[in-house]
Amino acid sequence: MKTVKKNLFKFNKVIVIESLPNGEPKTGEDLYNDIIKRMCYKHNHISNELIQVTYKEEFFNALERVSKDVENKYSIPILHFEVHGSVNGITLSSGEMVEWEEMKNYLTKINVATGNNLYITSAVCFGGYLISILNLMERSPFFGMLGAFKEISYEEHFEPFHQFYTELLSLGDFTNALKNFKNAIPETYVKYQSIFADEIFIKSYAKHVLDNQNKIFLEKRAKDAIKDFIKESPIVGNRAFRRKREKELKKEFLHARVIKSQEFYIMNVNKFFMIDLYPENKDRFEIPKSYNDFKNKTTMDTKLGLNEL
Repeated sequence: MKTVKKNLFKFNKVIVIESLPNGEPKTGEDLYNDIIKRMCYKHNHISNELIQVTYKEEFFNALERVSKDVENKYSIPILHFEVHGSVNGITLSSGEMVEWEEMKNYLTKINVATGNNLYITSAVCFGGYLISILNLMERSPFFGMLGAFKEISYEEHFEPFHQFYTELLSLGDFTNALKNFKNAIPETYVKYQSIFADEIFIKSYAKHVLDNQNKIFLEKRAKDAIKDFIKESPIVGNRAFRRKREKELKKEFLHARVIKSQEFYIMNVNKFFMIDLYPENKDRFEIPKSYNDFKNKTTMDTKLGLNEL
């Protein structure tokens, strides 16, 4: 029986997308030539590409081309971005801004085509805010990412990503690659986070479950539902009968809510993790099997992150 490795991603190409103003160091090109291109030559099955763009249209065309290559089974890439950024998005060398939300559909198409294997590294100030495009009720736009949540200097990303890709492309050891990233400039790693979409999903859904288990909240929802029902179908009978019927309605409402919550949860899991498209993904991720499982498990760290090294 084949063993499925949980919580891992696969790739066979590394793509650097750079858009930096004239007169500034081309750090993406340097990373590509110094490390990525050289290390990929050691592996016949891993290709590489440097994409340099100036304008917004070029940027979107580049992502669209990557998407088509993946859909045609040419590659399963890691995307590395070298561009200026802010909390709201990235700024290209033309001065044009691309909001995170504008990247969502392109990245989602790529990730769907890879079977939820798209990993992103971001040498971008505030690049970690790309997680704002995650929606628990939609397909995940990436498997995971490594990005900063603060402003970063040249020194704070140049050497760390050199060390990260040197290790990753040597033996494919993702955990050691993260350790090398941290150890390159130890005082800098606190600005970064290693983020995985399944962890965001699980922790966010756990909060959703806890919020919906609040007794005051449930009582109010039940009371409102019963009030609406009685307005449409008045209960005929004496006071004792009406109170008994209202208790029955409340019990029916809460039972139906559990069933509906479970159905909604399964639907969201299948869509977000693409289990409906790739059934094997069910074994890749440590996902609580039911909505009720969250009652006993409110968080789940499925991988090694920078803050755990």
